[in-house]
Amino acid sequence: MDNLTLEVLLHELRPLLLQKTIQKLKQTSDRTVLFALRSRRTDVLTLCLDPSHPSIFLTGPENKFSENVSTDWLSTLRKYLVGGRIVNLSKNLTERVLFFDFESRRVPSRLEKLTLVLELIPPRPNALLLNESQAILGAFLAQKGSFRMEQSYYKPPEAKSAFSIDQITQEEFQLLVGSCSFPPESESPKTGRGRDPLTGFEARKQPPLWSKLSGISPFFVREVAYGAANDPEVLWERLQSILKRIRYGPYSPQIYFLKPSPVFSTVAKVRSASNKTAELAEKILVVPFPLDSLEGIQHREFPSLNASCIEAYQIFCTRSHFLKRQQSLMSTVSAHLRKKSRLLEGLRTDLRKNESFELYRKYADLLYAQREKSASGQSMLRVVDLFDQKQAEIEVPLDPRFSAIQNANRYSKPLQ
Repeated sequence: MDNLTLEVLLHELRPLLLQKTIQKLKQTSDRTVLFALRSRRTDVLTLCLDPSHPSIFLTGPENKFSENVSTDWLSTLRKYLVGGRIVNLSKNLTERVLFFDFESRRVPSRLEKLTLVLELIPPRPNALLLNESQAILGAFLAQKGSFRMEQSYYKPPEAKSAFSIDQITQEEFQLLVGSCSFPPESESPKTGRGRDPLTGFEARKQPPLWSKLSGISPFFVREVAYGAANDPEVLWERLQSILKRIRYGPYSPQIYFLKPSPVFSTVAKVRSASNKTAELAEKILVVPFPLDSLEGIQHREFPSLNASCIEAYQIFCTRSHFLKRQQSLMSTVSAHLRKKSRLLEGLRTDLRKNESFELYRKYADLLYAQREKSASGQSMLRVVDLFDQKQAEIEVPLDPRFSAIQNANRYSKPLQ
């Protein structure tokens, strides 16, 4: 999920989650956890930590809240969070990291403060549970350098860029624009030039802007650059306009269906079969409002960003099911192909061994028919072909180490 989209989603979810109590916890797969919230109706907060689609959203009541997966991570969450109340949600504008603050009274005599950290950063999303002193109580993925025998403390992800969208000044931005490609480079790095497949702008050889400016994705960089003619002042104004709309709206959530994934190239060829199939063949992008740079791209509008995230997750699950089914069928087909290939190779081997069957039998019969059994030392013997109507002579190859009758025996061995 895009960082700026996640910022808007947090604004949307905050009033729906604050002061809610965790009633139950369920892990439906190795990477998806459901939090049942106690309120007038039991809403469910879904957390997906799949590397290809890290996301979070809120759904209605779950009719069947049954156990599916049991892990140490889930046991830790249940131990500390069941009965806990969400008191705060926060996020740094430049990072895809959410902080859920809880208050719990596991021990009735004291109030326990906990923080659930959600790092929705592909390709290695993670979730960690911290105590009040930021010590790690449990983690979905173990942090590098952490040991069970030692108490480890949470370290936020290191910033990879020198500038962030919420702190950069206009002067710094203008200097940064001059040192980076605007808009981002196309998929032809060998030439250093090309056209962006979505905007049509020509790209330059400099590194892309989003690699130098944290908190903004390639798609929002395209939006900043769209129609700006590389004017630093116009680019700055467009960036500030986008950030203002991220903070205050108005919002009109969209899902864009972009280029087909290679795995679904076959599915993409049958787009007319159904709209749902066509959506599965596309890479999806969830954004809080329409992007001018994506004008003309197939998209759908939703009443809320949460609703668009639910739809994106459902598409992802359907796609994952499709991939698993495809992989299962491909494995079955591959196993049958390997079996048939081994059988074919065996038949070819047998054919090579027996392709001279008739000729060897003829040589043996002709040698047996000779009255005089020649001694060893000859490499060839001319005999009358008794099987030819014209009774022509043919040459029978011999092994000079053996006599004619011995060669006849050798020719007949494959036949026995």
